[in-house]
Amino acid sequence: MFDAVSRHRRLWPHVVGLWLLLLAATWIVDVDRAVFDADEGALLIQAQSLAEEGDWWAAHPGTRVDPDLRWVGISHARVDDGRVVAFPVRPVLVWATSGAWDLGGVRAATLLGITGVAAAAWAVARLAGRLEPRSTLLAFWLAGAASPLAFQALVLQGHGIAVGGAALSLWAVVRLSHDPPIRSGPMLAAAILAIAGASLAGVVRRETLLLGVAIALAGAIDFLRHRHLRQLLLCSLPLGGAALGVFVDHLLMTRVIDVGGRSIPGASSDGSFLTDRLQSLGMIITPGFGDDPALPHALALAAALLLVVGVLRYLRREDTTELTVATALAAALLLVRLVLAPEPVIPGLLVAFPIGVAGFVLGVRAVRREPLGQFLVTTTVIMIGLVVLTQYSFGGGFEWGSRYLSSALLTGIPVAAVGLVRTADAVPPDRTRSILVASIAVVALAPTAMGMLAQRHARAATADAIEAGVAAANALGVDVVVSTHPELPRSHRDQLRGDLAWFHSWAQELPVFLPQMAEAGYDSLPVFTRDLDETIENLDGTGWSITDLRLVPYSPGDQVLGTLVRDD
Repeated sequence: MFDAVSRHRRLWPHVVGLWLLLLAATWIVDVDRAVFDADEGALLIQAQSLAEEGDWWAAHPGTRVDPDLRWVGISHARVDDGRVVAFPVRPVLVWATSGAWDLGGVRAATLLGITGVAAAAWAVARLAGRLEPRSTLLAFWLAGAASPLAFQALVLQGHGIAVGGAALSLWAVVRLSHDPPIRSGPMLAAAILAIAGASLAGVVRRETLLLGVAIALAGAIDFLRHRHLRQLLLCSLPLGGAALGVFVDHLLMTRVIDVGGRSIPGASSDGSFLTDRLQSLGMIITPGFGDDPALPHALALAAALLLVVGVLRYLRREDTTELTVATALAAALLLVRLVLAPEPVIPGLLVAFPIGVAGFVLGVRAVRREPLGQFLVTTTVIMIGLVVLTQYSFGGGFEWGSRYLSSALLTGIPVAAVGLVRTADAVPPDRTRSILVASIAVVALAPTAMGMLAQRHARAATADAIEAGVAAANALGVDVVVSTHPELPRSHRDQLRGDLAWFHSWAQELPVFLPQMAEAGYDSLPVFTRDLDETIENLDGTGWSITDLRLVPYSPGDQVLGTLVRDD
């Protein structure tokens, strides 16, 4: 089945095709209308203010009401003397986003991540081709179109840029460490690429430092097995490069950009280290989030588990009929979910990329006797473990496929592609093989289709909620909108433009916030809240009540928009 693929290993036409496909997806998800999540919103607030004002610090429209900016609606921002730094981290990412936005708006900024993902898919394909030439193009399209990387390419959080740099670094290391010694010139160039790519990844996304650690540890394990000191040293290059990138990022924040002042706190976890780690692991595996309906997530989880069980039974019994039936049923469940409920976002990697997980399980056995395969498997497992140990409890929010694991896909997908190709070889070339191939295609592409539709829905819901808040403020004749949860105001990328101030007050802080508003002369305020009962409970005794309630769709978790009214 894959013999024809081995005769067409030139990747550049596919790189161009993927780049254009992801560019077209920016219109599908409507990146111009609104942001996907609060992190992207804060980044764009900062990028726009930097492009327009030429300064990291920007005036906040709420200083007349709140001179100390205690209630700024941009969590994690820095405030000082009536001014705000909305996104006081990753300066290189902000500069790049600001420059691209200045040239062509949000879509131009999105091209940075798209280009990074296209580069990552190229490197992943080259790695897979070293293990099994017939898996080259399969690995390319798995990475670029069927994995969470396709989703992250369209979200302005730096993941696309980071995986591009990290993938090039990984490819250079493999080129140096798993090939016979090459001439000094090409060797020096590859070493520079290994350090530079990892540095680029580290300066825009700090979790890529974990990939450097994973590669170094995999090299150390190989050294203990085979005593290859050269490979151990070469596998340390990405760690050194990523550490350099993180150091430069820290240096820019503390020396070049004056991020003094006071930090606006965001959400945090009060759990123990162990409970946070278990919750983090659950976010990686399970699909549910917040108030989303249970049925869509149950369908996605059932499909993924059915596929994994089918793979495990195949590894034990080598019954291709059982594997085909399991894959076909998983494909059917995903199609049902795609038709009935494509909009809920899936955080867990297992359910966002079931074909990758299943292929990796198959590939572990397929590559177990090959040094490069062992290296990639070891690196992937270590990377997943490091993410579980270090990410905060809610796992990076409601991102598609646990975004902190993006770098682990670089080493996992080549193994998965090889596993799928070599398993297909065991299936007789009859109707069973045709059903299996068609089912694999559905299982691979249905989550991507759901991801794009979910992202479009999330962006549209954000835009609609913000427009509803603006309309409510205009109807009341006020210049303040209040939210008891930090995500919505932080998602308002035009927050520093105009006179309308978006404030954030936790429900339990309303007894302190509302007297300040009353002193400033406000008798009514529009308010967004996710937990209406908690809000009403905290209004008791404040002299304020909430009226005119209506549900406003939002992702994650719908919001209630109401009016806070002074009773006296």
